[in-house]
Amino acid sequence: MRISRIVGLCLLLGMLGGCAQVGTITGGEKDTNPPVILSQTPENNSTQFHGDEIHITFDEFVELVNPEQNFIISPATQEKPQYNLRGKSLIIDLKKCQLDSNTTYIINCKGGIKDYTEGNILPTNNIVFSTGDYIDSLSYKGNLKNAFTLENINEAAILLHTTNEDSTLYNTAPSYVAFTDKNGNFEFSHLPNQQFYVSVISEKTSDFLYNQTDELVGFCDSMITPYYINKNDSLLDETSLPQIQLYAFQEVDTNVKFLRKEFSGNFTHKLTFKNKVYDFSLLQISSLDTDIHYLYEKNPTMDTLMIYFLDTIDYTFDFQLVVNDNGMDTISLNPGQKAKGLRQRKTDEPKINYLRASNYQDGNLFQRQRIAFNAPVKQYTNFQFMVVNTKDSLSDTNFVNWYFVDSIHRIIEIDYDFDQENTTYKILCPDSLIFDYYGTFNDSISMTITTKSHRDFSHLTIAYQFYQQSHYIVELLNEKGTVIQKDFIEYNQKIEYKHLVPGKYKSRVIVDDNNNGIWDCGNYLQRIQPEKVTYCSKVFEVLANWKHEETFDVVISKPE
Repeated sequence: MRISRIVGLCLLLGMLGGCAQVGTITGGEKDTNPPVILSQTPENNSTQFHGDEIHITFDEFVELVNPEQNFIISPATQEKPQYNLRGKSLIIDLKKCQLDSNTTYIINCKGGIKDYTEGNILPTNNIVFSTGDYIDSLSYKGNLKNAFTLENINEAAILLHTTNEDSTLYNTAPSYVAFTDKNGNFEFSHLPNQQFYVSVISEKTSDFLYNQTDELVGFCDSMITPYYINKNDSLLDETSLPQIQLYAFQEVDTNVKFLRKEFSGNFTHKLTFKNKVYDFSLLQISSLDTDIHYLYEKNPTMDTLMIYFLDTIDYTFDFQLVVNDNGMDTISLNPGQKAKGLRQRKTDEPKINYLRASNYQDGNLFQRQRIAFNAPVKQYTNFQFMVVNTKDSLSDTNFVNWYFVDSIHRIIEIDYDFDQENTTYKILCPDSLIFDYYGTFNDSISMTITTKSHRDFSHLTIAYQFYQQSHYIVELLNEKGTVIQKDFIEYNQKIEYKHLVPGKYKSRVIVDDNNNGIWDCGNYLQRIQPEKVTYCSKVFEVLANWKHEETFDVVISKPE
């Protein structure tokens, strides 16, 4: 009997060993669910709240994410609540808040709580309680767009104040705060029955004060009055309720700051600034017995200057920057500085022709050709450029005039329309006709351009139709948002856009209230709204060798 038991046990162990397989322990599917609130004490929407703490218990351990920034109490209190974790519970400490009587408070949690293991964020949640007998139940909705692009603005702060002093947005915390979603929409709830002033900032900090020039700002011209929404009314059409359309803009920062200097080639330096430079000068403050002269040019955005020294003295001088009539930084520059590796020319050697010419703007069909030199031109011999049509160089050779298009005489334009399609042109100029300030002259110039066929381009006509006469800026933009053509009109008009490269285009209209030819962004302190902008809802897709006619029925949305 004993032997049979031993044999049976051996057989059983053998069977188990034959069935065994190697495996791995897995943790199951990844948890993608946010924390769930199991209980709240006192309950949400409680009245006659006179305690100093709120306890919220979750179904799992959680952690806080920037509570100073992601938890907002409205109306604002003198001291902010304190947020602490105890086990799976969040404790909101209100001891120092000095809550007002008969007031409904909302603590907005926007992404401030996530689970401990996977980092799943608790969706935006409002904790509501009242120190009085009832919960305020009024609401207000709206939408926020960028005043220029008309794109919806996400995560901007919409602020309600009860006063409207000039400095309110600069030094007074708002009574209520709401945030826009990805569609630019926002909603206030649990508001009392009173009127409010509305402001907007694209919040960079958590103080809800307008204190950074790179913030977007906006405001409503008139006060708003909250209203009641009966959520239980199945026939309620919420689109018929009052909603506010707000527009945010970035104010013009007129403070100019010097950023850096760079050596850009023989006797040439580049100065870069923050913001636009309208007037500029270098005030020499060292070695005053030697006068240093220079020319300068601005880039299209007017924040970068190229300095061309005319007195090439190899010595470092100190200069003060004078920008827009204001004295600024002091910098040191060497007017005679040359690129490294350039050997000095002996007196018996010929001059080095470093006055180089390059294409500045390619001429194409019906376009002019521009040529840029690497230094300003001091003098030149009276001459004409030779433009040769290579299809028939004997019968189609033209001697054409030219002219400078800039103030320092560095860029010239050839006075010739390249109007023959599928044609290669040569632009020729002999050497030693154009001289710079440094005793050098041009080498012979030979440039080639080839025009396309009429069939390669498109023709678009847009009929702009307005409902009132005003000053309008009308712009055609390509897919990248670059302005292709800009026109100024006052009422209904057809505008032709010739020789367009095939592609997609859109049209923008600006109401130029002050008739200064540019879009003005607005000013918060002066209570000036940005100039109104609208875009055609249709994208114009133009095809090669086609003529397109479109109509833009211009409807301008006015800021509230």
